[in-house]
Amino acid sequence: MRELFRSFIEDVEFPLKWSAITRANMVTPELLSLMRQAGCVSANFGVESGDDEVLRAIKKGVKTDHVVRAIEWARNEGLMVVCNFMLGFPEESPAALENTLRFMQRIAPMVDFFSTLGVVVPFPGTPLYDDNHRRYGFSEWWLKPEYSAFPAPPRNELDRTYRRYIDDANLELDFFRYSEEMKHLIGECLRFKGEHNLRKMGLLPDPVHQPWAAATPEVTA
Repeated sequence: MRELFRSFIEDVEFPLKWSAITRANMVTPELLSLMRQAGCVSANFGVESGDDEVLRAIKKGVKTDHVVRAIEWARNEGLMVVCNFMLGFPEESPAALENTLRFMQRIAPMVDFFSTLGVVVPFPGTPLYDDNHRRYGFSEWWLKPEYSAFPAPPRNELDRTYRRYIDDANLELDFFRYSEEMKHLIGECLRFKGEHNLRKMGLLPDPVHQPWAAATPEVTA
């Protein structure tokens, strides 16, 4: 990979800008520098959780310290930073979700955007599905009509923009039979990263200068 980047750098005609999706433990300052020189403008890190016990349970092979370090290195190279989180693993507890929310808050000043959505979906052929579908009763869920019904989007276009970044309809599918406390905490994580993104884009509702925002529904349990 390094040789590929060096070939891009040596080719003065290479015109493309590109982004990379990678793991936090697969980058070094040297590699990120080569990536930037070769035209990379954004590093997207799959974080998944802000709780080290959950990361160990899902066999991510990364710790939160690795994530912080990788983000700092990417920022030092002037790269845009995106972080992906997944919420609601069956191994996750309310305390773990609270750790994830606090970790998001910790890294937010260094992150340009968080992934939208993020509630875990047990897709067929994955360990998440194979290990859990009988226990939670969602075997072949993709064939069942109740899993394909989504609520109608808000009619108000401004409200629709807000809800698009704050909500995740997969939470309502409730694959893992979340407690009300879990649903509430997942909603808080969704809201935090959604509002972070809206704020970065200059679209966060302002109840003073945009009175319609006062009627924006809250994310509830």
